[in-house]
Amino acid sequence: MASERPPTVHCVALLFRCVLATPTLRDGSSRVSVRLRLASDVLLLLLRLRGSFMIDYAPGISVGAIAQLLDEIAAELQGSPCATALVGLRVWEVQEDLCFVVDPTLVAAQMDAHEACKHEKPDLLCLEKGHQPTLATPEQKDIFYPVLFGILARALSPPDSSIHVRKGLATMRRSVQLCDVMRQSESVAPLPTVAAWLLGYPLLYWFRGGAQAGQIAARILSTTPLVLVHRRTRWNADAKKCVAEVLTGGGMASRAIQRVTAFLEEDLVISSFTAPPWYRRTEPDCVQWGVPWAMDPGGGIVSSPTWVTQYVDASENVAL
Repeated sequence: MASERPPTVHCVALLFRCVLATPTLRDGSSRVSVRLRLASDVLLLLLRLRGSFMIDYAPGISVGAIAQLLDEIAAELQGSPCATALVGLRVWEVQEDLCFVVDPTLVAAQMDAHEACKHEKPDLLCLEKGHQPTLATPEQKDIFYPVLFGILARALSPPDSSIHVRKGLATMRRSVQLCDVMRQSESVAPLPTVAAWLLGYPLLYWFRGGAQAGQIAARILSTTPLVLVHRRTRWNADAKKCVAEVLTGGGMASRAIQRVTAFLEEDLVISSFTAPPWYRRTEPDCVQWGVPWAMDPGGGIVSSPTWVTQYVDASENVAL
């Protein structure tokens, strides 16, 4: 199927041109830095290096604006492999200025792989009052993951009462209120844990209870040494050259092209999470969204992803 091929380098250039030029992004979300990050987040989703991404960096942007932007990109890339993948993306709203853009096919496939034990489930770091942070036992993971996957399954196939449908250029975009779906669940999983799984973190923070338990967990983490662990990739030379050429040919201002060129010189962060210094996974280079595109990001676009551990004290910056 055409949708299973990785995006071509030319599609990447068109994606950046569309996001940089669209009038849909206004106010705080119109800054070039926000537009560049949005374009790279969408690209990582199309490359299947992620199953979703979180937008918490675009002040004032609405779910409707995100849906419209996805439609505009799909229209710009009409007839390409990317356009088919873009049509299927969904928006999950959490609160004002915070939402997820989700590829439901990838999320469902990863859930199936975890339930069938084809991929190892992410570890859980238990944060309980009166106890040092420890990794959950297999028995505890067996209790937690059915709850998490139940919430995600309901978000993937929500009742009509919990969705907002917007007829877009490319598809009927369905915006799900994720917190409403979670409230309707019989069992509870903390929102930060659900978000961390969606973002592909190999280590999730786990605590039981509501807001008070979250505050206790945050206090525990604030007194726990933590390091930042990143999963990164780099743009390949041909991709950088092609993007610059397409933007120049499209008549974009030279200053904007310079900003894009500088951005392409930086690493792309696929995921970034905090963990205790003692935490080690047995497969440090594992790819959570282990599908063909992720194993061969392809098309001369980006290099193979790697894990990078940055040993800095991150405990003061943790919020749950």
